[in-house]
Amino acid sequence: MSGAWGLRGDLLGGEYPYLDADGRILGLDFGAAVRAAGAGPELDPAAVLAYLSCRFLVGDRTLLEGLRRAPWLAEPRPGGGWELLAPAREQPPAGDESALVAVWLRRLHQECRAAVEGMGTAGLLLSGGMDSRIAAGVLRRVELEAGGSLRIRALTWGRPGCRDVEYARRIATSFGWEWEHLPLGPADLERNITLAGRQGCEYAPLHLHALPEVGKRGDLDLVVAASYGDSVGRAEYSGVRLAGLRPVGAATLDPCGIMTAGALARGRDGLRADLQAFAARFAADGPGVRECEQMGHYMRRKLQAAMAVCLAPTPLYQMFTTPGVYGLMWGLPASRRGDHHYRLLLDLLPGELREVPWARTGRPFGSAAGRADDLPAGHHLYGRWLREDLGALTAGRVLGDRILGCGIFHEPGLRRLVRIWRAGRGDGAGLLDETVSWLAGLDVMLDHLDAGPVVRRPERLAHRVRCLGRSVWAAGYTAARNLLRS
Repeated sequence: MSGAWGLRGDLLGGEYPYLDADGRILGLDFGAAVRAAGAGPELDPAAVLAYLSCRFLVGDRTLLEGLRRAPWLAEPRPGGGWELLAPAREQPPAGDESALVAVWLRRLHQECRAAVEGMGTAGLLLSGGMDSRIAAGVLRRVELEAGGSLRIRALTWGRPGCRDVEYARRIATSFGWEWEHLPLGPADLERNITLAGRQGCEYAPLHLHALPEVGKRGDLDLVVAASYGDSVGRAEYSGVRLAGLRPVGAATLDPCGIMTAGALARGRDGLRADLQAFAARFAADGPGVRECEQMGHYMRRKLQAAMAVCLAPTPLYQMFTTPGVYGLMWGLPASRRGDHHYRLLLDLLPGELREVPWARTGRPFGSAAGRADDLPAGHHLYGRWLREDLGALTAGRVLGDRILGCGIFHEPGLRRLVRIWRAGRGDGAGLLDETVSWLAGLDVMLDHLDAGPVVRRPERLAHRVRCLGRSVWAAGYTAARNLLRS
């Protein structure tokens, strides 16, 4: 979300520059920010624990002591510091759900039109999911209104012939858009391990996909994405409905048992303080605090951070993020939020978007009838590529001197983790694949920062037993996952 939207603090998903210990804004480039802040290569155990437990960072921490991110829903004050904003929640308009969706569509149209105004060529990250499909329909309306002054290019990554690729192709073709397929393979994953590490390792390499390819093109004035669509429009976060969300802090700490006792103890205190401070800030939202946690931690630190950095210098705009768009839906009780708003919206958008199946099910959205199509549902083979094509490289990074010597990780636990991970089967990526790929990226980051080793001390028996117990859990997780895929 670069350019005119860069530091718009009222957006659900914007840009969050690095800050030094005094709160000075250092920009979005990790390496430049580290140099400007004078931050050393000392890892923050609270940030490491957050990632291992939640699979994303929380609050404003980075992995390095002395370097932070700008806060969520906040605007910089002219004299320094940040003005913290409340999330938008709007009293819904009178009328039935159809009237509500008509208002919502007008606001989505206004949001999209403002984003692409003055642009020559806009790229749309288009998949077989519903959020990017809604964005495509709205963008098509804006394109028709522009009368030929706006050019759209749809971009889709994934395995040839999978649902995401084929459905996106059908949608783009129906609108007469240029469509470009970006295949994925082991070489892309290897590149993403390196790239994630050099960008501060705030997310697993598995989430970068073909974003670096899109970012380096240079022929797009803007990239439009819809990562926030399902959460705003359908009240769903990673397949979990709003009413079923658990507190972010409910995750098992260090689930694979790979941190030292000292790092775990220090990290636990810092992580708890971050989570409590964030929850206290949004306590007035009542049940809405769970949704704020998902937006302020998960969406901001895992998805948006990866997209904004990888696409730079091409500007990114995330639809569904302006106060008028998300605030209308957030003003509804959880019982009124669900798939029906998307179904009504599809009927108001151009084209036959409802006729193209949903990639998740292989059937039209909202329909359980009929037989799903035979196209592959998965758009990548990250688990297989990581374990087989990149297995030796990844294991070498995870068990290398930089990871083992940084003072955070318990070596026997790491060695058990790698052994259990390599016994996994299946094409997709699970928790262990994500953890191991992140550790490989962390090795790249430490190498990039030229981090030296620290003195390692033997662990107490109680901690060794705890780590062994977590390894048993990881082995059980892998065995169950293998059984489901056999």
